[in-house]
Amino acid sequence: MPADDFDSPGGADEKPTITKKTVVVKYKTVERKDPSLAAGKRKVTTKGRNGKRVDTYEDGVKVSSKVVTKPINRVVVVGTKKSKPKFVYYRNCSAARAAGAAPVYRGEPGYGRHLDRDGDGVGCE
Repeated sequence: MPADDFDSPGGADEKPTITKKTVVVKYKTVERKDPSLAAGKRKVTTKGRNGKRVDTYEDGVKVSSKVVTKPINRVVVVGTKKSKPKFVYYRNCSAARAAGAAPVYRGEPGYGRHLDRDGDGVGCE
């Protein structure tokens, strides 16, 4: 028998079936701390956008994958700035100690000259 009679099933002249599939590449959400933003506040600084990828298949088998459009991550800043009380008043050093604020230093919330006997800038020492 001639060698030509033993072709592989389907024949050698058949071309493979090529298919392409577009796939959405989801964006991620990234959080960053922001010390200038009040604690607990959240702010979107970059809006996210999905990307696209094209997968190529040959006879149902994936042979390549190419990102056509990169996803853009969504960026959210989270505030970490601690807010100070606007006004704090301690009637006496016992009240300051009970609040866990003693000693109270000049310039801090709650400091008052009535708490600083020797006038050195430190109350309830």
